[in-house]
Amino acid sequence: MLAYWDRNLLCKFANRAYERWFGVKGSSLFDTSIQDLLGPELFAANEPFILAALRGEPQEFERVIPHPNGTLRPSLARYLPHVVNGKVLGFVVEVTEVTGLYEAREKLRRHVEALERTNALLSNRLEALRLAQRLGEVGSWEMDVASGVVIWSEQLYDLFGLDPRAAPPAGAKQHELYSPESWRMLLEAIQRAVQYGLCYRLDLEYVHHSGRRGWLDARGAVQRDAEGHVTMLYGTAQEISARRMAGEFDSQAQRIAELDRSHTFGGHPQDGLTARPNGS
Repeated sequence: MLAYWDRNLLCKFANRAYERWFGVKGSSLFDTSIQDLLGPELFAANEPFILAALRGEPQEFERVIPHPNGTLRPSLARYLPHVVNGKVLGFVVEVTEVTGLYEAREKLRRHVEALERTNALLSNRLEALRLAQRLGEVGSWEMDVASGVVIWSEQLYDLFGLDPRAAPPAGAKQHELYSPESWRMLLEAIQRAVQYGLCYRLDLEYVHHSGRRGWLDARGAVQRDAEGHVTMLYGTAQEISARRMAGEFDSQAQRIAELDRSHTFGGHPQDGLTARPNGS
């Protein structure tokens, strides 16, 4: 809609779009007041913008305008002051229906709200995962095969005593995290995973940043694309030093028990016994 209203808020021009919006011909609005066109409620809502336009201040705002049949039309309104020699003589009204834009914005708003809820849920689950990894002393990592980009979980940094704010150690530095034999085993397992898609499970001796040594239960799996090519590697590492030490103690205790049994029953079962006289 396009119209021109003078300082007395009387219409001096209105196009035919007013007939579609308000059910009146534009030509019939000549010298009609804007109050009569808008009605008391809509005029009261627009009055602050009208007064600002009459002060020479351009206005732009959104407004829902009722149709004669009762439907509502979201609209974008602009009031452009008509200024001559520093005096405001009136203002031009330009109103554009933005129902489609309004609906799209509402859909976007609902989509953003859904994303925010999803992000909150993911954040809660990530926090639960961090807690589970911390309690289980399990770290995780993933690697994009094409780019070689590697991502570590916080707990994996903690297992090695490294700063989680830093990037994961590059290949040249990663070997320092393991004993030479364990590093060789891990490299071979990763190469087989990339080439053949083979999963792995290894016991690896690692070196903490403090110099302390320990053992990890390291596992790896792959993800393939539609053509069957390995695109991602995923791995976990769990601290098992205490479990491994307990297992070694059990093995040593079992070996000692076997040696004791062999010594006791091996060849002289009567040693240490005293014969008694008959009839005693």
